[in-house]
Amino acid sequence: MKKNVIEETKISSELFEEHQKDDWYFDVKKAVKLGVIDEIMTDINLDNFAIKEDKKDGAE
Repeated sequence: MKKNVIEETKISSELFEEHQKDDWYFDVKKAVKLGVIDEIMTDINLDNFAIKEDKKDGAE
C-alpha cells in the first residue's frame, strides 16, 4: 500500500511513515494538495460530466 500511495499521490515517504498508524483525516483542499483527489466537484449535473472510457481492455 505504501508504494502505491507514494507513487500515485504527492504524499512523501516521510509523511506516509509519520501517519501510517494514525486514522488520518484531512479536508478536500488538503486532499487536492496531496494529490489524493484531482479536483473538487461543484456541479453534479451529469450532463456536464464526461465519462472517460477505459481503453486498456481494447474496447473502442
